[in-house]
Amino acid sequence: MSLDLTALRRAVRRHRSAHEARPDRRKTTGATALIRAALPEIRRLRDVEGQPWAVIAAALGEQGVHEGREGRPIGADRLIALVRHIEARIEREAAKRAGKTAHSDLAPPVGLPRSAPRSPAPPGPVTQLRLAAELQPGPAAAVENEPLSEDAIRRENLDRLQHLLKD
Repeated sequence: MSLDLTALRRAVRRHRSAHEARPDRRKTTGATALIRAALPEIRRLRDVEGQPWAVIAAALGEQGVHEGREGRPIGADRLIALVRHIEARIEREAAKRAGKTAHSDLAPPVGLPRSAPRSPAPPGPVTQLRLAAELQPGPAAAVENEPLSEDAIRRENLDRLQHLLKD
């Protein structure tokens, strides 16, 4: 089945305008994005200056940060919930990045600073890395100009299987 991309674009525009006109559609206030952008300052006001959450929420409400469909100014409880949600998400993303960069064979994602250099290995016996036995190359075959005759091939195969034959 193939899609007509032009018709798809037209249908999306038509449905989008119908969706925008619905009175019961979910409207977002954008408070999370605003709080995320102001998070360092909010944390400074709360932790360094000791301002209560209610005062910070009232100041954000004056700046136009609202909650709910009614558009009422953000309350202290909602502000606390948003700050905790944003901080938890930042921690999860940092843990995810740390897990990805913990692999020595992977480079850190573009735009992230390289992690601090690892501390040197503890003193002790140094083990040399080596391939597993099945991955090590076998003995080099002697290059001969003449191919083996059928009789020589049969004798080599018999020598290899001699231990299976009864004496």
